Amino acid sequence: MIGDEMSYGLVRASAKPRTGWGVKLIASLSLALYVLSFLLPAFKIVVDGRSEISYGYEAFVVSILYSFSPDGFTAFVPWVANPMLWVGSILFMRTRFASACVAGMGACAMAATLLLRDAESRHLLLMGYYVWVLSMVLFTVAGAIQVVWDGAEEKTAMTEAGNP
Repeated sequence: MIGDEMSYGLVRASAKPRTGWGVKLIASLSLALYVLSFLLPAFKIVVDGRSEISYGYEAFVVSILYSFSPDGFTAFVPWVANPMLWVGSILFMRTRFASACVAGMGACAMAATLLLRDAESRHLLLMGYYVWVLSMVLFTVAGAIQVVWDGAEEKTAMTEAGNP
């Protein structure tokens, strides 16, 4: 290893992967949608025929607080998607794209539990929830594209060096 580069015969490939502008755009859009989801109506609560709309930031706080109640596990599982996405973002910034992609997939799975839990409650989920999930899906896509990109670049460098 020479400095920050690895040598493949006569061809040098950077040890730190380059992030394409398209991947950066998708990841930035993901972050923007994540923040926006906190400002949008996320879910509706109906009690005695009266409905009350809660925004994303309220859903975030209520979910973590409700998770301490006896039946709060159902609120905690989707909430875990948030720290999973945060960890994935840190991994992404540290160019650990495969790990970031795995964290993104975990975040998507945790967030989707609200959709899979019971069909009767789906009408209570509002735009903010779907934007929140979309932000995680886009983040995962950005990580996956970068992983594929890195694999193609590495294969090209090895092929050019005579190592198929």
